[in-house]
Amino acid sequence: MIYIDDRDFQLSNTAVTIGKFDGLHKGHMELIAHLLGYRAQGLQTAVMRLDFVARGSGKETMVLRTEEERRQILEKSGVDIYLRYPFGPADFEMSAQDFAKEIIAGRLGAKAVVVGDDFRFGRGRQGTPQLLSQWGSKLGFTVEIVERACVDGVPVSSSLIREYMSGGEIEKARKMLDN
Repeated sequence: MIYIDDRDFQLSNTAVTIGKFDGLHKGHMELIAHLLGYRAQGLQTAVMRLDFVARGSGKETMVLRTEEERRQILEKSGVDIYLRYPFGPADFEMSAQDFAKEIIAGRLGAKAVVVGDDFRFGRGRQGTPQLLSQWGSKLGFTVEIVERACVDGVPVSSSLIREYMSGGEIEKARKMLDN
């Protein structure tokens, strides 16, 4: 697996998934399973982790997985490229359409993008999977929208896992995290 921890990169001919991937929980692993299917089309698989630089909120977020744990899980999964992208203040101001054009089509060289049905991106979280799909048809990539994973009928999310852990419901959190 190639590991890139930089804002300065250029890839080509990729199938990518993009997100925070802080917990690499069952929902994230479902996206990665779909992503790996694009190898049959001759595409390199890439996970782009948006590593958000603190915006001065003052509140700390419980870490679900260390960076080393994420790297190990992704390497074991068979992903070709893990890109940890430091997402700073200027990035928060980029429009969703510019992100699709400059980052996804341009720097990632995406031919296919795999996202969850709750994926949001761009300034004010204005970008949706449906908009990304429309833009992708003009920019040269397809978009696969994956329905959210559920455990015991409950949609998996990092924030819910944190809530379970804070409330002492470790078994519920573990079920969502275990891969």
